[in-house]
Amino acid sequence: MDGWLRKFGAVVAAVTFLATSAAHESQDVAGEASPERIEQILRARYVDTRPDCGGPALPAFLCSGILLRGTKASSAYHSWDPSPSAVETGAVSFSFLRKDAEFNAFALGYQNGFIFAPYLSSPGKVHPAVLCSFPVDASTYRRDGHGCGAYDTYPVKSAPCQQQGITKAEGWRSSFTRIAGANGKFTQCGFDLTAEDSANAFLESLKAMKYAPSFHGANPENELRIETWKPGIPADLPIEAFFYSGTGLAAAQHDQRDYYAETGMRLPIVRIALPPSPEADAVFAYRAQDQALGSEVPVPEQVPMVREASGEGGSKLLLTDFYRADYVTVEVPVYKGMAVGQTVSVSWAGPSITYVTPPETVTEVAPMSLRIPRTEAIDTIGSSARVAFSIRQGNGQVQVSRTAIVEVEAQPLELPAPTLSDDHTQVLVRFPAMNTEYHANVRLQGATTLDLPRQDVVSKDAIAFRIPDAWLAANRGRDILVTYAVASKQKREDPWRFSRVLRVRL
Repeated sequence: MDGWLRKFGAVVAAVTFLATSAAHESQDVAGEASPERIEQILRARYVDTRPDCGGPALPAFLCSGILLRGTKASSAYHSWDPSPSAVETGAVSFSFLRKDAEFNAFALGYQNGFIFAPYLSSPGKVHPAVLCSFPVDASTYRRDGHGCGAYDTYPVKSAPCQQQGITKAEGWRSSFTRIAGANGKFTQCGFDLTAEDSANAFLESLKAMKYAPSFHGANPENELRIETWKPGIPADLPIEAFFYSGTGLAAAQHDQRDYYAETGMRLPIVRIALPPSPEADAVFAYRAQDQALGSEVPVPEQVPMVREASGEGGSKLLLTDFYRADYVTVEVPVYKGMAVGQTVSVSWAGPSITYVTPPETVTEVAPMSLRIPRTEAIDTIGSSARVAFSIRQGNGQVQVSRTAIVEVEAQPLELPAPTLSDDHTQVLVRFPAMNTEYHANVRLQGATTLDLPRQDVVSKDAIAFRIPDAWLAANRGRDILVTYAVASKQKREDPWRFSRVLRVRL
């Protein structure tokens, strides 16, 4: 264990932890950069694909890339402390994300966690030894040697790479393909990172990812094992940020508050959108509205966020983001003066109308989630919505936030709103690309929601859908919403496409 670690100590002593040293000349010292700059710092490290940090015993993770660990938020423990299994095995699992080391899912489906700053740019911190690297998740809890050794079912085939004479990515490929499919992770060997040639060993483990199903199957992420540290030392660890993706914001906010309560230090929350394909890039975004410790920011300077929006750093709602959802969620951050008893509403100004949520009462000083019906997102397809929140104080004073512009992804078909027959007993569906390739169905929303039976398109003429008499009777005098959806009859894998919304009073 004295390869890179001894050399790392020598480099640190020589440069006195200066961030401008040759090994990390473009990096910010952890803790010195403003929180708003964290996305720029992470992006710079993500695209920095240097092979090493200044020598054969200085592997690239010391100065580049994103070293991260997925966690679960809980009031029963601190997410940065080693888990019982990590204490038992003597090491903790991390992943390394870089332009040349990409994956499209975090370990075990985690949606949040924390990021370690590079050791060469985190002076004065505890730097647990990085012991080994696997190009793909290795089920290390069933391996010996701190998780770096052999998998229990394959004690010879899965031994550390260098012990088998494997020093190159191409050699690792044979260890991974000894068992077909995703189970290859059990027979793969791991690259030992404790010897003098640790920089090359780590680089080869990154190169080997191209032979692994990093964008297919289960557990596509790589896995590094880092020596367990003692619990209860959050301020001493080189944690530079908490991260989240998907639905992990609330958990990241919990950890941010927990870390602040333990240390008095504010660490930023960063949203990470992993690349959907090997050609794409990961996206890093710092948002003021994500921060659970943002109560010093007044309402007029705050911006709401649509939780499900996964495109373009959270400013674009993709069709897949709400395809099967009943609603989309607008996150309202903690704001200056937030107090129990105030009420909060969200407005969604789409191309047709402005929808305003019913007021919700503040019950604690914490971020709030308000729901926008899926219909409003559908009505904004191919366009943009202006999203804002307003708060009403106890004295009746109202404050309005800044506006977030949220684009909703366009779809291949232009589907105008349906119409009703003159007697309001039929829904008429007609769209520009009508042909016999398609079938359609209609959804009615009023006192209840009703989906009418699907019909095939048989000509370019409008399709008429009969509204049941009982539904009509129950909704007389009500405002109703009517939409239809269209899909290919031949290509069953193609998704349904949604029409604009007809809003009418029966």
